[in-house]
Amino acid sequence: MDLNAHGKVAAEHSKLPHERRWDSYSSIKEAAAWTASKEFEVRWFHFAFGCLVYNMWLLVDFLIQDRIGVIETLSEPRISLSRFLDWLKKELVTLV
Repeated sequence: MDLNAHGKVAAEHSKLPHERRWDSYSSIKEAAAWTASKEFEVRWFHFAFGCLVYNMWLLVDFLIQDRIGVIETLSEPRISLSRFLDWLKKELVTLV
């Protein structure tokens, strides 16, 4: 158990597993495109694509850690999701 200077348990260790999953789910929702469609197939595609983008973000974060030679499990990734999404958008626009 990690204690901070005030003798309290560090925040990242105090989260329950289902709370960490919620953080992942909210990040996937942020990575997915928004839709107002009621069609299950369209909504499922948007969620699946969001999962793909989320996993690409985690892979890029891991590869950056590997490149600099420091692989850690941090509570926050080295690259924010919004920065990754901006980069991805720029790369996709140049392809089209």
